[in-house]
Amino acid sequence: MMKSIFPFSGKQIRTIERALRQLAGGKSYKPIRSIEDFGDKPFHRELQLSNHKMVLLTDHGMEQVERIVDLTVKADPFAGLADYADVWSASWKTLEQLVSAGQMAESAKEWFDLISARINPQIQSRIIIVPFVGVELKDIEDLVLGSFKLLRPSIRHLEDMGVNHEWANVPKIIAAYRSRELWLQGCARGTPRVSERRFRTLADLVAGLLAVAVGVLSKSGATRVFISPNMTGHDSHGDATWFSWVAEGAGFHIHQSGLRGVPFEIDLGLREQLYQASTFQTAMRIFENEKRTPLEESIARGFHWFADAHRDPTPVMQFVKYWSCIETFFSIDQEEITKSVSIGVAVVLVFGGYEFVPKDDYAKVKKRVADLYGLRSQAVHRASRTHVTELDVAELSRYSAQLLINMAAFVEQGYQRPDEIKQHCMRLNTQIERRHNAT
Repeated sequence: MMKSIFPFSGKQIRTIERALRQLAGGKSYKPIRSIEDFGDKPFHRELQLSNHKMVLLTDHGMEQVERIVDLTVKADPFAGLADYADVWSASWKTLEQLVSAGQMAESAKEWFDLISARINPQIQSRIIIVPFVGVELKDIEDLVLGSFKLLRPSIRHLEDMGVNHEWANVPKIIAAYRSRELWLQGCARGTPRVSERRFRTLADLVAGLLAVAVGVLSKSGATRVFISPNMTGHDSHGDATWFSWVAEGAGFHIHQSGLRGVPFEIDLGLREQLYQASTFQTAMRIFENEKRTPLEESIARGFHWFADAHRDPTPVMQFVKYWSCIETFFSIDQEEITKSVSIGVAVVLVFGGYEFVPKDDYAKVKKRVADLYGLRSQAVHRASRTHVTELDVAELSRYSAQLLINMAAFVEQGYQRPDEIKQHCMRLNTQIERRHNAT
């Protein structure tokens, strides 16, 4: 079980103990004898006492609780493993316990020990399995990505993990899956709320990484796939059935639509290629690290935007989100953005080490990226919706994927900040233009 460290400064201690003294007084509470006693107070102000009675927290009392919770969350004594709602819930229950006993904590340390006793047992490492769509494993059983694993849904797997699942009727749940759904298994630490949120973030980054692999391999980028963890009902954009008929006729038609996109098929050969690609392992390390350099943080944001972009059903929104992926590296100072992104993308794709673009195409790619950024400005600043073609989206998707792979490689080479790469790109562009002008 985690052991939290008393986190407060002298000033914070004085503020908390002043609030506790206020909570010890009658000004903070109002007895509840009938429904009329609630008056115009919002719900969830009532404290449930152990003697089956309730008291209502007054505005003054609520201010004290909010002050204590805000200071606790700001001090972050649980190292991000508990969130605001966890601290609030523990504080409220502690207050109910103390008021029921006619007591109040006499010091910030006593109060902190009481809420820690409620929160610390909730902080655990949790193994989580969620459905995952958009990938097909061909003649292989799993794909390991860092501490995560994609595998076929299997009761045997749960039995091998030694968990008691019989009560949950997992075979029925598996039977309801679509044929293309896999399981994504990983581990996240924190309270139940924080574990779920952390896992969801990591699972989405895994989806982004696989979508980037498609974007690098395919001329259409990642526009024809839909790769996603399915932790809520809308994540996988499920089946839809609709009807139509000619207004002047009686013919009735049924239209059906399932999961968008073709599956990303991974066989033994492709799996080995992914395992051999050091940038894949580097990306997973970045995702799972809590401490990141500024460049690593930009890479994580970039993969997030790529994951979100390739799943968006609207082409122009895909386009804008792919640009968000690129801008996280080259729009740092907000000056001459069109110039910085066009030079940055062209230099990285030509000279980044993977030779995604031939050197002779440098000027052409730089101009094309600038034109694409102009289309982005039309969408964002003029609310245009139909000016972006499927070819534009596919091309930008491919550029974004190739850029992200190069950025992971730059981390391996020791780069730590996006502005280092931006400055390097500008210097290379200046040298290229000088050589061009000299000929």
